[in-house]
Amino acid sequence: MSLENILQKFAAKNDPTQIWQIWKNNKEHPDHFPPLLNHFQKDIKNTVNKFSANQYVSKFAIEKNVMDNFLKACQTYRPGEAALRTHVINYLQKTSRFVGDQSNTGYIPEPRRYLVGQYERSLGSLKESLGREPVLTEVVNHMNETMVSEGKRPVSVSTIQLLKSERKKDVHESQALNEAEIPEGGAEHTAILTMYHSTPVKAGEKHQYRLTPDEHIIFRNLFPLTEDGALDYKGALKPKQIALKTGYSQPKVSRSVKSIAKKLKNTITLLS
Repeated sequence: MSLENILQKFAAKNDPTQIWQIWKNNKEHPDHFPPLLNHFQKDIKNTVNKFSANQYVSKFAIEKNVMDNFLKACQTYRPGEAALRTHVINYLQKTSRFVGDQSNTGYIPEPRRYLVGQYERSLGSLKESLGREPVLTEVVNHMNETMVSEGKRPVSVSTIQLLKSERKKDVHESQALNEAEIPEGGAEHTAILTMYHSTPVKAGEKHQYRLTPDEHIIFRNLFPLTEDGALDYKGALKPKQIALKTGYSQPKVSRSVKSIAKKLKNTITLLS
């Protein structure tokens, strides 16, 4: 490695704008997003912890909102208007309004989404504490400790086995958002938002992660967003509906969905 490259890497550690610029120069490619995410990981974690004491909003929902705000901050930043970190911190503080709104409405997560969140957090916590991949019974026991402390019923191993199989089928096979509960704030959620906002490759060009123009249109119908940037479960269409809406043939939509599934899986793996 040349001295110039070493100096560039050293400078990038202290100046996130360089990392952001690489990401933008590469059309917000997922390959270049993890370094940006890692640089602001402490700020993201601090923001989540700041609002996690609120008894009316789950930590899972807060994590999701913070990650959404971070992605929006990166996408809307304009060099010269303010420092990147200042821009990101200002966006992260928008979680305050989200928590306030959800507290006023007495928001309660949907049962299945709640279980997915508990599973992801327990799995991550055990991986870190054990230094290995935990077995399913260990994850379920860890989940139940938290759930019982919150006054909720414990779950069985068979329930989580079913949940895992359904999630795998939902995300990697059906690709229909109205059939899947995406664990918000996790790698799958971040991957969907990244692909949704990414710039398509040229028609006919093949790529491991990025979508073609036609795939991008189909992807946005499979995973639509609301006006505030959240996943729109009610507006998600199935392949047959997409064919009718876009005028594409059903075989074309089916082929595109298979390609999208592969690229989404690659992106999730990259961000995990």
